[in-house]
Amino acid sequence: MVWPWLNRTVVVPFILSSAGAAAWILRSEWVGRPIELTLGRHPDLTLAAARKLAAEKGVEIQQGKILL
Repeated sequence: MVWPWLNRTVVVPFILSSAGAAAWILRSEWVGRPIELTLGRHPDLTLAAARKLAAEKGVEIQQGKILL
């Protein structure tokens, strides 16, 4: 069962590491518990692919399949 009110999902375009590497990040919350997944590195993963992957992972989080 999916309970959308228990989950907030935000895609951050990319995070820069101190070494200068950029990565696509999915930040979400499940019942007040923060979840952060690295989707892939930029430019290896395009923006369109990152959005599609984020949508898929967001559904898995809502279904309780991904709890870090």
